[in-house]
This record gives sequence, C-alpha cells and structure tokens, in this order.
Amino acid sequence: MSEGPFANSLRIAQAPRAHSGEGDEVKIKPNDAYTYMGLLDDSVARFPWRFKMDAARLNHLLAVELVDGKPLLLNDGYLVNNEFIRASLQKRDGLVWELMRNGFIRVMSRGGDDFGLHELPERMAPQIPSFGQVIGDRNWPAIRESLRQFDSELRASHGLIPWPSFDAGSGFLALIENLRERGVSAHALGLGRHVRKTALRSLLDEVAGSLAKDSRAARTTWERAVLRHADDPDCTNDKRLFVTSLMNLANEMYHYNMGILLAADFQANVSVQTQCSAAFDDLLIPPSLRFLIEDVPTFPRLHVPLAIAQVDPIRLASIVRPGSAIHDARARWVRLRAAWEDALPGDRDSRTAELRDAGDEYAKRLSEFVGGQVKFKESEELVEFLIGDVAKAGAAAAAGAAIAAAGGTAALVSAGTIGALALGYVVTRARKRVLGGVFKKVRIQVIDRSLKISPRMAALSDQALRVIKRRQVPSTIQIAPSVVTAMGNRLRRFKGPA
Repeated sequence: MSEGPFANSLRIAQAPRAHSGEGDEVKIKPNDAYTYMGLLDDSVARFPWRFKMDAARLNHLLAVELVDGKPLLLNDGYLVNNEFIRASLQKRDGLVWELMRNGFIRVMSRGGDDFGLHELPERMAPQIPSFGQVIGDRNWPAIRESLRQFDSELRASHGLIPWPSFDAGSGFLALIENLRERGVSAHALGLGRHVRKTALRSLLDEVAGSLAKDSRAARTTWERAVLRHADDPDCTNDKRLFVTSLMNLANEMYHYNMGILLAADFQANVSVQTQCSAAFDDLLIPPSLRFLIEDVPTFPRLHVPLAIAQVDPIRLASIVRPGSAIHDARARWVRLRAAWEDALPGDRDSRTAELRDAGDEYAKRLSEFVGGQVKFKESEELVEFLIGDVAKAGAAAAAGAAIAAAGGTAALVSAGTIGALALGYVVTRARKRVLGGVFKKVRIQVIDRSLKISPRMAALSDQALRVIKRRQVPSTIQIAPSVVTAMGNRLRRFKGPA
C-alpha cells in the first residue's frame, strides 16, 4: 500500500483486531502456510521492476499458487490501489472471487469489525493520495460496491485476518541496519551504475537515523530521502533510474518485512512474492548446514503451463474445495513435497518414490479435471539447484564454488578450501530460460575439494545466477524460521495509534 506524506494513521494497520461478522477473532494458526502477494503492491506499479506485471501474468501467478503453492494473503490496500486487482473485483465470476470463495485468498484488513474494505479508501484518502485518486475516479461507486460485496463474503467465510501486531517501521529499519552492517555496495545489490558508491551509504545512514526517531510510514521516509539524493549530481548521472532502482529495493524490503512480521506474529510458514535480488541473501537462508554436497537435491515441482489461464475460473478454483478427488490428490502432493523438502538428506531417498507417485497422480488428475485443455506433468527437468556467492568459512576464504543440478545430476566446481559456504537457489527453468520461482534459499557446505568439473560448468551456473539477479525475476521467497528468530529482538510491538 502506498504511504503518503501524512500517513500517521498507518500505525492503525499494526493493531490486531477481531475479524468476523459474528465477533469471533480469526487468527492465522501456528504452522499455517501462506504466500504474501507483494507483486500486487501499487508502489511497484509506480516504480516498475524489470519484468512486466499485467492482468495475464497476475492470473498465471494466481493459478500457479493454486495448483502448486500456498494460500494467498492480500494487503487490503492492494485491493484498491492495484489496477489489475481492482479490475478483477468487477468480475464476480473471475478467478480472484472464486479463490476467495474457496478460502484460498484471505485479506489482511485494518478495519476489522470497525469498518469494511469499501470504507477503507474513504477513511485513508485524507492521508494517502493513492486512495484519494481512486475515490475521485468516476467509477468509484461501482468499485465501492464490489469492495462491499467482497468484504461481505470474506466476513462470512472468516477470510479477513488482522495485520501483524508489530510496528512495521521497526522491521523496515532492521532490514536497513542489516544492509549497513554488511557494508553492501550498490553494485552488489544490482542497482546499476546510476547509483554512486557513496550515495547508497549516505541514503542508508539518513533513513536509519530518521526511522530511529519516528518509524511511521517507513517507505515514504525512504522515498523522500531518495528524491533528495537524486538531485545531487554527486549521487547519480541519471535521476530517473536512480529513483527507480532505489525504490525497487525499498519495495523488496517492504515485502520481506511483511513476511517476517507475519511469521513472527503468527508463527506461520510464510513466503513472499517479490523480486529476486541479492539484497538479503544472508537473511533468507537457514544458518544450519543441512545439505552436504553429495546430497544436493533436485526439487520436484509441477510444471504449470501458461494455458492454465484459459480454464474456467470456477472450475479451476474448485481444485482446493474439500471433498473431491482432485482436492485430495493436491493435498497429498503438497504434504509429501513439504515433508521431502524438510527431510534430512539421508532420509530423502526413501521418500522420493512416494513423492513422484503423488506428483504423477496429481498431474494426471489435473489434466483430466480441466478437460484436456492443459497438460500437466511432474518434472524435475524444469527445476535446477544453483549455488553461487561463496562465503568465507572461518579464516579461510573460498576462491569460488558453483553447483548446477538438473534432471537428477549434480556437479560441483570448487577452487576454494574445504568447508567453504555458498548460497543455494532453487529456480524454475524451461528450455534453459530462467522463469523465476525461487522458493527457497539454503546454505551449502562444500566438504570435498576433489569434486571438481570443468570451468565451463562453473561459468554456466554463475551465468544463471547473474541473469536471475540482473532481471530481478518475480519469485516466491520462503522466510526461514531462523530469520524470524534473528530479527525478533529488533521488532517492536505496536502500542496503539500515535
């Protein structure tokens, strides 16, 4: 949600409230799994990422999560300020409505029992310009009625939930402090040549100082500082690209922050849809060295064709409706895949056959269920596990390491020392083209220098990672529990409106 210059009332967004038409408080339960849809952020629309977000991509992202992912959490501001979601609310027989009716979409509402989604824009417009623009539109009466009906059905199905009970600005500040403590450069963050070396450091220092005094409207504080620096010729040679690059980073921080707050408050298994950059690689990995090099896994995943958008939304959304064979097949696949991913390397082999059987059965039922319009398949060939960004292990610095795994074959290049650490990325690929879908990052321990292959394979792995970060592809990032634990002491509980 956009933050305006007078966004003091945004502190209300952090207060937990009851959300149900009958007065019962609805909460995310511990161990529940959700994906926060950061790609729908209206600030992303103002400062576009390098990939295009449109109605077709939105529907495909929704369908991919429906078929192969977690239930979705939407920010109530996105319903109003994102043009594609706003348009989808006008189609009551469309995918967004059907996913909501089937319980796959829930909305974080700051109004609770005090006011509805349709009243939110009118209450927030005096402080936040983006809401004012929407209610000033000639179509506002129709939009308002759609929001009212959407709110009514969400309440009936207990689909409205509280916002996290943390001060969001404290989490945003913690992520900025993380960048400062690491001493990251603009180049390392993929911000391009238009952000001078000293500009990023100066910006981080200024915003951190401001948020330490007043953490409200953190992203707006960042934006104001960016605009001031953009007018300084010592900071950039291209004002427009300078602003866009740094606001891309701010949006990514906003989404990671929201995922961390949700996970910390509700002890839920939260992923975040956002861009994939190198900004927070150190945070979004478990600290434990779970995967040894001889057990580098290939992550099974269903291939979801683009043609999925052609399927009737009502039929498609019913995949997650309990009591049907397709629902049961999906539930088995998701449950076994989660157990397989969480298993220790030595236990994974025994689970693989059952998981593949579940994937094949689910893919078969999906193809039959949609009437043959779309063919699904469970295929490891569409997924690769890439390793890069070798870190220091103790006093010894690793000179380089890369892993590329595809179709069950793993390869390692190591010119460094025994015990070197590297970051791992699980990426979805098709015909050697990176599609995004980075849904987990892990830390790998390279334990054997003798496992070497040609420099060409190392270059291919490194090239794939550079493409991911340069294009900043849309991805689903899982927030590791260890990250929530590490960030917890920096978060402040919300104490009420200022």
